[in-house]
Amino acid sequence: MQRASDFLGMPVALTGGARVGQIRDLLLDLPRRRVVALALERPDTLLAPVNHSIEDDTILLDREEQLAKGQVAKRMARGTTSYLHLRNLAVVNPKGRTVGQVEDVILHGATLLGLEIGDGLLHDLVNGRGYIPLVAEILIAQGKIVVEDQEEDYPVPWPWSNSQDNARYPM
Repeated sequence: MQRASDFLGMPVALTGGARVGQIRDLLLDLPRRRVVALALERPDTLLAPVNHSIEDDTILLDREEQLAKGQVAKRMARGTTSYLHLRNLAVVNPKGRTVGQVEDVILHGATLLGLEIGDGLLHDLVNGRGYIPLVAEILIAQGKIVVEDQEEDYPVPWPWSNSQDNARYPM
């Protein structure tokens, strides 16, 4: 498992060593719970989150044609949510109570697992950050994320809090 923030600034290169760019954002499909593309710092240049490898914190491509550019990239990006837009948004429950803000998105490959929720530095240090699994229905409205699942009181405690879980699910 990884955090979406782990990818920001990550270099992208061809297997021969030529640098292609670096990751500036992740484009997310929240309803389908997946990463659609990794956005490079070059305008209208995207990389699908498949068919590449990661070595020494660098994303490696076999050939530059694996990048989507121009109109193809714009079509890929349609209907997605920017990770950078999502980060730091306030999270409210259906009753309107603010439960924190999005600190990160937790991923397993290209699958979105949940949102890491913080509630200020002091609270995070004392109580740890919370977690909203993306089994809950969420929607973005008026610059906030509304968690629609009323059966659960979100955020829940971080699910990988003990050493056994951390060994099984390293970040």
